[in-house]
Amino acid sequence: NQAELDKLIQGLWEAEHIGLAISNSSPPGAGQQQSTRDEHGARGIAFSSSAGNSAFVDLENFVEGKAAALASLRELLGNGLLEKSVHDLKRAVALLTPLDVELAGVADDTLIAAYILDPTRSKYELSDLAGEAVGAEGVDPPSGGWDEPAWQTTEAADWTAQVAKELSKRIDERAILRAVNLDIPAG
Repeated sequence: NQAELDKLIQGLWEAEHIGLAISNSSPPGAGQQQSTRDEHGARGIAFSSSAGNSAFVDLENFVEGKAAALASLRELLGNGLLEKSVHDLKRAVALLTPLDVELAGVADDTLIAAYILDPTRSKYELSDLAGEAVGAEGVDPPSGGWDEPAWQTTEAADWTAQVAKELSKRIDERAILRAVNLDIPAG
């Protein structure tokens, strides 16, 4: 409902960085190069402000309607001051565009970061990256009204936030090593 969404948004504004994942007819985090554009766009959006802490906004079943949920989320998603992480920015933009939602402030794309670190890898699925980068393992969905797509999207938002931090750190370390190596005179 609107009160819960307003509380969630307030908490997200207070975070330094958030991970997000977007659901449609295909699971988030697959890391596949395929067209995700459909006339309906996103069906739900999950946010994570810290490890193990995520929430899902079901756009299709929002009590006050999809338009009300999107009106509340539009400023948060479109504000570049709040840093965001996604897995596959191209997919995220393709799913939000039909809903007239702009995504700004994306500081990390875990799909691109994984490619930068290992361009020879055959696939870049978020679940694999999460297991390798932060030791995350998928868990069975909880009972109590969660459906599989909502749970997968919430899990993907959590993993995206965690993996983005680790992969960004690894990229920075490589950049520092390269800079140091450039300063060493050949002997």
